[in-house]
Amino acid sequence: MTPSQTINIARDIMRGDCALHYFTIEHERIAEKLSDAILSPKGEVILLHGSAGCGISTLMNALQKQHSLVSKVIGHQIFIDKWDFVDHLCAAYYVRRIRTYKNLLPEHLLKVISLSQCKTIFIDDLDICIANEYELREVYGVIQTISSKVDGLNFVISVRDKRLVSDFLARAQASCWSSYAVPLKIQIEEYYDLASRIWNDLNSNHSITVIKDLESLRLHAELELDKAYKRIHLKFVEHFLKQQGLVSELTAFKTYWEHDDYIQSILYSCAVR
Repeated sequence: MTPSQTINIARDIMRGDCALHYFTIEHERIAEKLSDAILSPKGEVILLHGSAGCGISTLMNALQKQHSLVSKVIGHQIFIDKWDFVDHLCAAYYVRRIRTYKNLLPEHLLKVISLSQCKTIFIDDLDICIANEYELREVYGVIQTISSKVDGLNFVISVRDKRLVSDFLARAQASCWSSYAVPLKIQIEEYYDLASRIWNDLNSNHSITVIKDLESLRLHAELELDKAYKRIHLKFVEHFLKQQGLVSELTAFKTYWEHDDYIQSILYSCAVR
């Protein structure tokens, strides 16, 4: 393999996205329950919440792709002025709205949703769809109204605003809504299992053989999913570069940022030779 080919593969690996099968057992449990809800005619409102980097967006994207024929994603357009949350729903179902009152649901929107086979609506970061304080208080009322008028409709949402989480949990007691706290922290055993799966997949996906060295994957107490995922990729790339003769020895950086800067500098310096 030429140095140029090595650098291209290393860059592809560094740009790679987290895939659903890389998640922990708890992520997979939540994904299975969400899949059951999507395929069920019952109709549910489900909240996913957790710290940044816990994998909610990736989880939702993977589920939407898996169930693309029966689900829609509310986009992250930032509407201003007279736009409101209902406009996001209208845009998702290509419904023209004749504006009357804010958050008033057009009857033809409900009819279109009822006739559509897309009966699951994914809204990642619901906060982005909310334009003002009024909508912050009213958005769940809109969701509840739609859910009550359209049989079998699911909402799978995530929020960051703590008030929205609290409001959802309070409403869930009376509305039979469900919520899942998506974990960010992982256990040591899960980390090594995660590392083993990622290592095997990267070898397979890139048609290479990088000898697995779990001992070199010590996390230095960085047991958060996003950091663990990135550190595993960095270590894999470093082993790959050493195997191809582009680095002479392995490093032992204590933080992800130091390690990332080091690998990026190697890739850049090798590319400009």
